[in-house]
Amino acid sequence: LRYTSKFIEAEETFKKAKEEFPASIRISNQGGQLYADQQLYDKAIEEFEISLRNAPANEEAWVWKIFCLRCLLRNNDVQT
Repeated sequence: LRYTSKFIEAEETFKKAKEEFPASIRISNQGGQLYADQQLYDKAIEEFEISLRNAPANEEAWVWKIFCLRCLLRNNDVQT
């Protein structure tokens, strides 16, 4: 759903999965990527931080968190 830009349906599905599996690293990573795709970087970072609390060595979450932080920095530079 993320890849077809069906963001509303993807977010609804993510929220249902998150309720069912609140500690799932894979679901948190997917949610973070979903938010990043929509340029909702703060929400994305929150999801990646959940993944990292549950699995500090989660390389995918670290890479995506860094990406989101870089995007936020870029956006701040553009606004100033």
